Amino acid sequence: MALLSFVAALALAPVHAPTVTTGIVYKSVAGKELAMDLYRPAGDANVPVVVVIHGGSWSSGKREDMALVCQAIADAGMAAATVTYRLSPANRWPAHLYDCQAAVRFLRGNAAKYHLDPAKVGACGGSAGAHLALLLGMRDTVEKNAAEFPGESSRVQAVFNIFGPVDVSQDFNKAIAASLAKTVMGVEYDKADAEKKEFSPITYVAKDSAPVFTLHGTADPLVPVMQANRLSVAYSKVGVECVTFLVPKLGHGVDMKNPSFVQALKDGVAFLKRHLVGS
Repeated sequence: MALLSFVAALALAPVHAPTVTTGIVYKSVAGKELAMDLYRPAGDANVPVVVVIHGGSWSSGKREDMALVCQAIADAGMAAATVTYRLSPANRWPAHLYDCQAAVRFLRGNAAKYHLDPAKVGACGGSAGAHLALLLGMRDTVEKNAAEFPGESSRVQAVFNIFGPVDVSQDFNKAIAASLAKTVMGVEYDKADAEKKEFSPITYVAKDSAPVFTLHGTADPLVPVMQANRLSVAYSKVGVECVTFLVPKLGHGVDMKNPSFVQALKDGVAFLKRHLVGS
């Protein structure tokens, strides 16, 4: 479930060039260093920060894929940190979530160093990255005895969800679901009821969940649009804001010739700004 050419085609070019610090190591695991690239708007003021997570079916992609997304967020007055996380099949779930949560804790623990506001952290992701971003808005640290800044929360305050999976127990093509279960979770799909529930963000929707802006195409063949609808219904039941922008006839990718898609991207960044900056 890659973000496809989202970054290459993104029409949210920054008005002001951000300050970019690359290769910040936020975690070391099994002899491997995991890093992030931090994009900051100009100035030394403490600003909100958005963790930006690439897609790729939890098994491919790289943090640099999200560079223009980070630039657009920085241009809106927020910092953005695009992160590397462990991928499958070499790493099984929930290693991916452990890493993204560690990145949030790292940013909070180093807020003074990087001039960030630790009380205002958001998340944005595409496809598999959106799935992880949603979980950052619903669950605090899952990893037991986490080594990196264990005293900091890994929960975020707002999420921009770009066609992310919400409930893997239903709606998906059977072959896609089976491949996901085997590659990412290391289990047989039909025998994985507990694993599917634990993996699915919809399981954790509650009154204290972060507000969400969802962008989804009505013709998505990989992550069915019903996933977006299910999230909207679940959020409505608990009374938390969930804005859903459905783009007619859009598949699992981008269409920068589609005004609705371009507007949805801009609205998603504006949603983060409203919740994290306040205007």
